Amino acid sequence: LIPTYRVQVTTLDDRGPEVEPNGDLAHANGHARDGLDVFTSGLLSSADDIDIFAVDVPPGRGVRAELIPDTESTPCEALNARLTLLDGDGIERAARVAEFDLCPYIDGTGDAPRNPEALNLTFAARTLYVAVSKGDAAMVGSLPYRVAFTVR
Repeated sequence: LIPTYRVQVTTLDDRGPEVEPNGDLAHANGHARDGLDVFTSGLLSSADDIDIFAVDVPPGRGVRAELIPDTESTPCEALNARLTLLDGDGIERAARVAEFDLCPYIDGTGDAPRNPEALNLTFAARTLYVAVSKGDAAMVGSLPYRVAFTVR
């Protein structure tokens, strides 16, 4: 009575930390540009800090980006950060914050993507941007994080 399913486990490649400045599309970090099962780490140093990462998505593919705490002692629901998908014009296409027991993620992969905005339906490679920013105005101090990227 239990349907079959496929589990895929992949070790992510560490592409190193973000490099400032990276608060706009022109200066977006390209550490994870290929999005091939990688992660990069970052630090929101203040409530108005924003970090932007560029990801190239081939035609017919989608990107999944997941924001996770950089420390094991921080649960996902306590991660006071926002993950945003931007197009090449800097327009917000999708955004998520932490929910109960769930880290923020944007997913344009698979047969029924949760965020179709993260799917490239054009005939050419397309660069999408993933931004990490404060979750709310109550943020105090710095917030270390990691963003995992997968293009499928």
